[in-house]
Amino acid sequence: MPLASQLQPENRLMSLFVGASGDGKSCAAAFFPGKIKWLALTKRVYGIMGHPLIAGNQELLKNIDITFYDATKGFKAIDDDLEMLLMKGQNIGYKTVVVEDFTTASDYLQDDAFRFTGKLINKEGQPASWHKKLGNIDLPGLDEFAYEDKAFKDITLALNAMYCNVVCMVHWTDRYEENKVVGRKISLRNATIPKVVKWFNEVWFFEKKMEPRVIDKQLVSVPTYKCTFENDLARTSFPALKALRSIDWTDKNFFSLVNQHLKLEANTTV
Repeated sequence: MPLASQLQPENRLMSLFVGASGDGKSCAAAFFPGKIKWLALTKRVYGIMGHPLIAGNQELLKNIDITFYDATKGFKAIDDDLEMLLMKGQNIGYKTVVVEDFTTASDYLQDDAFRFTGKLINKEGQPASWHKKLGNIDLPGLDEFAYEDKAFKDITLALNAMYCNVVCMVHWTDRYEENKVVGRKISLRNATIPKVVKWFNEVWFFEKKMEPRVIDKQLVSVPTYKCTFENDLARTSFPALKALRSIDWTDKNFFSLVNQHLKLEANTTV
């Protein structure tokens, strides 16, 4: 057993990227070491084509292997792919695994749970699972939430055991107290958030801002992209990133920029 004085940072990253849609999470992930396995629960991976260093860069794009998921197949399709990657151990064949995204996964898992709980029958032959109904919509209850929590546990355990970098994405939403916005939180159920976040030493916050610039004597608004390593949502275990606090990576290779401070194995294609 090592002493704490002997601990060294892992030569891999297990990062949770937090941000609104369009804030650059996908583009940032695309710059991670390749070959990349991209588990896409949404179509947002197409957004990487808007980055000037990615669009048309065939060397980088050929190193991203994408699997799109059909929502009707639920958790099993994702679970099967994770199990196959785990079975390969150190011969996984990828430098990075990307999961896009946990917010969508929550929707998948609850819909998946409804398919199973609707079939539960007690010994009297009556439905064994009950949940509220609002209009024609069945609202998720304890059984659905329990299923979601267990599925997230299986997903994060599998990702944590992989011999590669791991990037997962999630959105954020307003945090309320007494019907007032008092901050931000990850866009998952309150009970699920700590069960997911506990697996990530690196939680990085992404945001896009529009800033005024003069271009060809015209005042225009242009997007700038920032990643913050410590705020109400973000945290890092790397002293260099704590000191840095945040970076502006507009039109830059995100991983190369961060890795100047971490000195991890790069193998980037740009």
